[in-house]
Amino acid sequence: MQPNLKSTLFDALLDASLDGIVILEPELTGDGALVDLVFTVVNDRAQEILGRGQPDLVGQRALRDFFEGDEAAFARYRNVWETGEAARFEVDRRAGELSIVFRVSAVKADDMVIVTFADVTELIEANEALEQQRVELLYQYEVLDAQATDLARIAEDTDAARTEARNAERFVADLLEAIPIPVFFRSRENGRYQMVNQRYAELHGRSRDDVVGRTPAEFLAPAILASIEHWDRALYDGDEPRQAYEDDMSFAGVGARRMVLHKAKMWDASNRLIGVTGVMVDVTESHRLRQELERLATTDPLTGLSNRRAFLMRAREEVERAVRHDRPMSVVMIDVDHFKSVNDRYGHDIGDLVLQDVAATVQGALRNSGDVAARFGGEEFVLLLPETTVSGAQQLAERIRVAFERTAVETEQGAVRFTASFGVDVFRSDMDTGIDTVLKRADDALYRAKEAGRNRVQLAA
Repeated sequence: MQPNLKSTLFDALLDASLDGIVILEPELTGDGALVDLVFTVVNDRAQEILGRGQPDLVGQRALRDFFEGDEAAFARYRNVWETGEAARFEVDRRAGELSIVFRVSAVKADDMVIVTFADVTELIEANEALEQQRVELLYQYEVLDAQATDLARIAEDTDAARTEARNAERFVADLLEAIPIPVFFRSRENGRYQMVNQRYAELHGRSRDDVVGRTPAEFLAPAILASIEHWDRALYDGDEPRQAYEDDMSFAGVGARRMVLHKAKMWDASNRLIGVTGVMVDVTESHRLRQELERLATTDPLTGLSNRRAFLMRAREEVERAVRHDRPMSVVMIDVDHFKSVNDRYGHDIGDLVLQDVAATVQGALRNSGDVAARFGGEEFVLLLPETTVSGAQQLAERIRVAFERTAVETEQGAVRFTASFGVDVFRSDMDTGIDTVLKRADDALYRAKEAGRNRVQLAA
């Protein structure tokens, strides 16, 4: 490179330029053929646009390093060198790493290629936006022109337009009445019903005309009204145009019902939010069925206590709580003594009565709302006692044992008496990882009570 190119004036001009400037020197073969162009000078603006410092650029080869061997991208610069003809073009790198559109000028001068380039991304995108706006305005013009033509045609036959409007209004009214579920529209401005179908009016034991123009506060209890207002605020203030939720409600016309509400925001022609429309689905029976199925899935049908599955689910929750808060939790295993003899002597019907009496006595002995009694299988029962030490569990088991001992189940065959054996243990956070080990120790203690003569409470070892 010529020495005068390194002058102070030359450097100042380069760095003052608002365009990126790069000077490339040729790398030639022995016979003068161009192999590559080497970055020799890179001004500040070029470094800023390319996002790379001078040490990373000077000495780089355009074809090998910058274009990564892409001859097609390098072709314009090769042509400038070989023909001496200047080139001006745009390079769109918005899909690449730089996300920039360049306007590039490349000239050959003094056996070098001088490249200037500017970031014209904003200009290009502005032009694209203007073109998009032009297309949209043209479309809007065409739409307005078509609307104007339609309005002119409608104006020529006002009577027909009015008839059409009345028919449309009648169609909407008939459609609403054909919908077999309650439908309503309430104004956002004053909260009054602007439209309801007869199914909705029947919820309140009224006619449609008696509901339209009124507010929910005139029909519903304060608690239900508060829930409606909460969900309305969430819909109006939120980004979603629709909402759906399930709630217990009570109406003068149909009483207490479980309803699913589907509501949506409504806008007028000027895109102003004017109210909420909703449909209501009565799911009372299916909700009751779900509750009953859930109860059946977690309850022993003979005794009404929790079943084994429900007990284990609850026990795992209580184990986590006991570990998290370092609180005591005890388990009591109960087995009715000589229950097979009761069945063999009196029959299974009497055996069922004994099991029901066991369940009632156990349930009645529980003191805390968090305690759980379950039938674990056959004549075996189990108690889960959160917040209870092993001493407290032992005392409770002893009270239940004494109650069994004093109980007689009255039958047509006479009074049937029974006893039970108990195994007691406490969750040990230093060695237990779950409920299974506690149950195992309590069960072992239960069988030691059996071996020791039955009708006794045995603590785990």
